Amino acid sequence: MAKYRYVHCAFWKDPFVQKLTPEEKYFYLYLMTNEYTSQCGIYEITRKTMSFDTGYNDETIDKLLKRFTDYGKIHFDEENNELMLINWIKYNTTSSPKVRKCIEGELKTVKTAAFVNAYLENWKEAGYPLDTLSIPYPYGTDTVCKAYRKEKEKEKEKENITTTVVFEDIPEEKRTKKDYIEKMASYFGDDFKKAAAFFKTNKPSNWRYAIWVMDRFKERIFDSDDPFKYAMGLFQKDDVFRLFMAEEHSKQRELEEAV
Repeated sequence: MAKYRYVHCAFWKDPFVQKLTPEEKYFYLYLMTNEYTSQCGIYEITRKTMSFDTGYNDETIDKLLKRFTDYGKIHFDEENNELMLINWIKYNTTSSPKVRKCIEGELKTVKTAAFVNAYLENWKEAGYPLDTLSIPYPYGTDTVCKAYRKEKEKEKEKENITTTVVFEDIPEEKRTKKDYIEKMASYFGDDFKKAAAFFKTNKPSNWRYAIWVMDRFKERIFDSDDPFKYAMGLFQKDDVFRLFMAEEHSKQRELEEAV
């Protein structure tokens, strides 16, 4: 039997949706309409599946999951690979006994007990009496979503623990533009505005070049009256860039000879 998921026409006029980026709108629609969705809005899905279906890489999937969790639109349980669409019941209410029976069956297969508790709470808020669903609270009504809240508290604690990653310890192929800007800012008292001036182009060669200039001419730069102005002058000189490229080619030849 074919399975359909309906999207309300007012979806595109929703103030929340209108503020989303095209990438986020696409992902939000995917979460509501992919083949793993259920009648209760809780379903099992892996990051790998999301990546394969949408064409996004793992990093983008992680970023989007975090965003929609922060937006208060989804819960995602890492251990069970289960996703819950928080507002699903608001737009998918039903008085059909057949559909409710289907929901009961789905809820009994949900592994994340906190999601079932949250669903039953949403069910009550939607105006339905709990006795219309023969599903007990996995933790009892006095501890609704306690497990989920504890999990979120642990996540916040982890976020509050700052880990310092040394630029030099990051493999060159994994360094991002942000890494280069933060490194450059460290030379100028964490002045990110000045650091960004070195990265007006998006060419990775220029990212490396900016740091190379600082390391290669560090003493001359910081002995000058205006280190930033002096560094920018060096950065923009053709003969300095040619010296950088000559060193890069020399390194490349050494690597090729080593192989």
